[in-house]
Parts: sequence; C-alpha cells; structure tokens
Amino acid sequence: MLSPHFLSTIANFFGGRGCKYCYPEKQGCYRMNQRKKGIFRALFIALILSVANVVFQQARAGCSFANPDADPTILFTLPAQFVIESDTPVGTIVYSGETVGESHGLTCDSSVWLREGYTALTDADYSGVLAGVYKTTVPGIGFRAARSEDQTATFTEENMITPMHTIGMTGNWVSYDSTYHVGVELVVIGAVQPGTLDTSKFNADYYMGNLAAAKLRFAPTAINVISNTCNLLSKNVNVLLNSVESGSLSQGYSAVLTDDSFKIDVANCAAGTRIDYKFTRAGSTGVTDGNILRIAEGEGAASGVGIQILDKNNQVLSFDQEYTGIEGARGQGTEEIAFKARYVKIGTVRPGQVDAVATFEVYYR
Repeated sequence: MLSPHFLSTIANFFGGRGCKYCYPEKQGCYRMNQRKKGIFRALFIALILSVANVVFQQARAGCSFANPDADPTILFTLPAQFVIESDTPVGTIVYSGETVGESHGLTCDSSVWLREGYTALTDADYSGVLAGVYKTTVPGIGFRAARSEDQTATFTEENMITPMHTIGMTGNWVSYDSTYHVGVELVVIGAVQPGTLDTSKFNADYYMGNLAAAKLRFAPTAINVISNTCNLLSKNVNVLLNSVESGSLSQGYSAVLTDDSFKIDVANCAAGTRIDYKFTRAGSTGVTDGNILRIAEGEGAASGVGIQILDKNNQVLSFDQEYTGIEGARGQGTEEIAFKARYVKIGTVRPGQVDAVATFEVYYR
C-alpha cells in the first residue's frame, strides 16, 4: 500500500514544480508548465490504477476447486480389532490396506507453494524399523502410509508420507483433476503390548497454497490391539494309526484308528482368546476330494487308501477351511484341541506301509 507521504512526494515530483526560468510577464512559459502538469497528473493517475490492479490480482491469486462444495477428505477405515501374537518378529507387517479418494478438479491461477505431511507425527516419532514407519500409541506397533495420484500407492520414497514439509511449487495457471490413492500398513517394531491406537495421530494433509487439496483422516472408532500370549506346544505331532484288514473298509472307511494323543496343545492364552485352526494342502502329501489326505507313494507303500481327519465330534474336516477349536480360553493352564483319524478307501486296496504328512495352522483371536 502507498503511504500518503509517498503519494504527496509523487505529486510534488510530477506536478508541483514551477518553471525554472519563468517570470510573471512570460505567459508562454506558464502555459507550457500547465501542460506539463496535466501530463504528469495523467501519469500519476495511471500509476495509481496500475498499483490497484496488481493488488487486486494478488488478492485473487491461488488454487480453488472447480466445485465449491468439493470435500477433499479421504476417510480410511481400519479393522475394529487386531490380534497380534506376542512373539511376532520385529519388522512383520500385520496389516496392509488401501483406499481411494474421490476425484476433484481444481485450478491454480498463479504459482503456489506445495506442502504435505502428517499434522501430528514428527521426526521424533520415527521408528526406523522399516522405511516410513512411525511409532504409535500402542507399544510395539508402528504405522506408515503412502499416497499416490491415479495409481496404487506403493511404499517407496517418493510416495511415503512424512511429517509436514514443503515439496515445491506449482506453475502458473495450471489445472488438476487427480484421484488420490492411500496405502496404510501396521508394522511390529518391538515387543507388542495391549493398547488402543489413537488414529488421530495419523492425520495428514496436502496443501496447494492455502487450499487443502487432500486430507487423510481415519474413522474415529478406537482400535484395540490385543497381544495374545498363547504358546503352541504341539508344533510337530506324530500320529500312529492302528493296522486294519482290507475287509474292514467295506463301508468305504474304517473305524477311528487313533488314540487321544492326536491333539494340538496351546498354553498361556489370555482369557477369552478364541483359538481357530485349519489343515492346509500346502505342505501336505496331497489331498483328494478336499478332505482325504493322500499317503506317500514308494516301494512297500500301501495303495488304494487315504486318511480322513475328524474333530472330537466326528465331523470330517476339509483342508484349507478354518474351524474353531476353542471358543474362549480359560486364561490359565493348557488348552487342548482333539482330533481323530481313519482310513478311507479310494481305489483297489493293496497292503503296505502308510505314511502321510498334514500341515496345520493355528490362529488366536
């Protein structure tokens, strides 16, 4: 803004001086001076209008959405609860997800500074376990996020979100119409303890000048991270099946051939922990019809039979399907999941050695 003193100085400079060599009787000089004063006044008025025009342009410069009602918020909803084993190795990614925001067109009529980053997390929160991972309010759990325009957000250096910082400037009179993709991961960064994630710590913004072009927010529901303490005691289970005569398979299957040693034992579970399990095709000697474990082939091996695994209620178990073994752990001592096994006829039976391998997985929830 031009001060009154400065304007007065301009006026004096352009129109306030007399003719250096004028005398009262020299009217021609006086008229010439008047003409000069008229020219100077015109220049002065043009200068004021020019300055006003610059001020007006500066007032309206910046970025704006094509739709004034556009909402740049990208809401990311995490699962309501996580169950993480206490002995999960540091660096393990225990959750990975992505969401996509809405597309909003915007225009910038001048160059503006670009800023982006977390609004609460700082460099002091950086964990260093994996690139871009920051500490959270739950001991042992880290968080990282990445964003990208119009494509999947990968966790690379150029996409990783960090604390708020300036990243550059736009050009003049540019238009954008981008869709933001956001990826989020939770990472084990130490010994996991039970707790609640404060998701507001993860909020991040992307500014184009004074315009918030994108705002990453998380559902306000707190996330309970439960660190269970179950210990799997039965990592390798050897099961002995009783010998049978081929005639005992006349109904297509034998009687139960195992004792109570065929079981999975877990200990030191937190009270209320649900324990699920499944037998998997991967790592097994083969599966037929989804529920028959094939036996190993070779010299002296039996043929024409397979093995079915049953639960304690004599229900035949299918491979790659999860089952609940214990609804709620007592919170003390050892928990037991019992199984049974029998032969199943799958062809012409030939006596011989029976060997088979079944791989199982146990889940604590």
